[in-house]
Amino acid sequence: MTLATHPEPPTPTDEQKSGVPARLVAGIGGLAVLAGTALISVGTVVIVLIGMAVVAGVQRRRGRALTRSGHWVTACATMAVVMLAASGALFSYMPRGAMDAAKQSMDSSNAAAAKQPPPAWVQRLYPQYAQQTAASAKPSTAMVWLSMILGGGMFVSFFSMLYGTLSWGAAMLLGLAVAGRWPGARGGSFEELAVTLPGA
Repeated sequence: MTLATHPEPPTPTDEQKSGVPARLVAGIGGLAVLAGTALISVGTVVIVLIGMAVVAGVQRRRGRALTRSGHWVTACATMAVVMLAASGALFSYMPRGAMDAAKQSMDSSNAAAAKQPPPAWVQRLYPQYAQQTAASAKPSTAMVWLSMILGGGMFVSFFSMLYGTLSWGAAMLLGLAVAGRWPGARGGSFEELAVTLPGA
């Protein structure tokens, strides 16, 4: 996916910078997005902004500039790490019997569901349904763990992309308001997350 063909110069001229009205609108929009994201992400957006600034600074010291897509990948990856760390911390504070209680609750709900007769049309079309449901009423421990891992992975992936994208959008708008241009260099493709700065 082509984003641009040439990197931006590191110090744009005044003609290349946005005007005051555009910067003012970008600043207000960036603050609004930042406040909303901070509210729904419980303040973790600050960690994402710090992560983007650190990665961009490291790349700049190496003579390379982090592209806009690179900023986005950094934001989503930082949010995923934060969410995994928070989930691990919560999991470590769970009581020892909580997992067993959850498994017993799942077993009892599955057993209760298995006792319910299927609809009449299902019994007519598929008579073996009741026997198969009763046989599979109690899931194995491996299936319980696999379901939890898959569910947790989908949860972290979705919300890290959502909160990471909102954080990235706030950073882009605030960068436009402060510097007068969109932060990050333009890369040649999505795979090129950093481009060599001219004169580096």
